[in-house]
Amino acid sequence: MLQHSIRVRAMAITALLATPAAVDAQGSPPIKRFVGAPDSYCVNVPFKDGSVIQTSGFSIAQAGKWQTGDWLVREVLYPNVKVPVTVYDITIPANTQITIEACGCVQTGGKGVTWKRYVNPLGDNSTRLYHGAVRIPGARDLGLPTSPALGPNFVRISDLMRAQRSGFRWQTRSSLPLALGYEDDDYPDNGYWGHDNGNFDQCKGLQSAAVRILLQHL
Repeated sequence: MLQHSIRVRAMAITALLATPAAVDAQGSPPIKRFVGAPDSYCVNVPFKDGSVIQTSGFSIAQAGKWQTGDWLVREVLYPNVKVPVTVYDITIPANTQITIEACGCVQTGGKGVTWKRYVNPLGDNSTRLYHGAVRIPGARDLGLPTSPALGPNFVRISDLMRAQRSGFRWQTRSSLPLALGYEDDDYPDNGYWGHDNGNFDQCKGLQSAAVRILLQHL
């Protein structure tokens, strides 16, 4: 019953975050809202014991058809940080432009204060570990830095968000599933349990990690 209650609450919060009221007067999504690192987005994501994934979103596509100018929002609450790579039941259609933002914190396990930001973590080994990442086929050819821990097709979300702020947009020519990764060298004790503020108070006032994906048909 508790598990069901948590799922329902997370779904309700996701629905609130992905409200059609976000559409502007011209029927287009407010792009600036999806660029940058608005940590306030994660304040409303509840803490949770465990890493159950919730996804939601909405589309303004008429009659379920994916047409030029249509857009879709998908959100992953509590992205899985207990394994290196997780493939989600979210298909990115062909001929789509993708913008990703993420925020919040995760439990990285170990001793002392162990929560770290999912994007731009601080602390020991944070230059090589503890980053959320996304799979982008051919990332190097697109001029993106790739994850040192997850391989040439994965880009840290922090690096992708930085590139987006400079004008980069990821565009697909064929459909593919969304795959998120997490950099660590010891996964089993990761998750969203036992919240603390993290070293340097990096997680003070922040809650669990979340990833928001904006898909726009070209």
